[in-house]
Amino acid sequence: MLLSMTGYGEAHSQGEPANVSIELRALNNRYLKVSVRAPEPYNLLEPEFEKIVRRQVRRGTIQVTMRCVRQHGLQDFQINATALRSYYLQIRSLRSELGLSAGGDDALLAQVLSLPGVAAEPGIASFDAEKEWPVFEKVLEQALSKLQNMRQEEGRAMAEEFVLYHNQIASELDKIRLGFRPWLKSIATGCKSASKVFSPNWI
Repeated sequence: MLLSMTGYGEAHSQGEPANVSIELRALNNRYLKVSVRAPEPYNLLEPEFEKIVRRQVRRGTIQVTMRCVRQHGLQDFQINATALRSYYLQIRSLRSELGLSAGGDDALLAQVLSLPGVAAEPGIASFDAEKEWPVFEKVLEQALSKLQNMRQEEGRAMAEEFVLYHNQIASELDKIRLGFRPWLKSIATGCKSASKVFSPNWI
């Protein structure tokens, strides 16, 4: 079966543990290349996404875009106490060393909370790849099915177009062949006459 190199497929899932959306785009490529775009911490699943894609696709560039909206609970919002304490003590020490006026501790803590690594993105701490993977796998396979269906439909249309072109070319060749017959016949007749004129008997 002829398959188009381009295509699109998407699938969605709403429920626990999150609302998931996966989009797939297929582009021309002689070899298979899988590109995954997913927010943290789901980007850690990129190898698993690629395995699923490679089961069904052999050629082309496959762009996988995943969007996920978690239904957050209290456990999803956590502070890295070690990082917070380290930043806080270092800033207080630098203030004293540089002779800067000491500000309020509440204001200092508020500033420290915005530093990298102190407050993790919601949902990262409670993310359970083994538990949540079946949901992502199901959505990905549904998107792949739609992608493959679109590639088959486009491939079928291309095959029909090729057959049409083939028939048109064959028809034109028949016309050319029929047009050449009288001309070839006249040449053949002329050659026969010439052979009589220049035959050894004439000499």
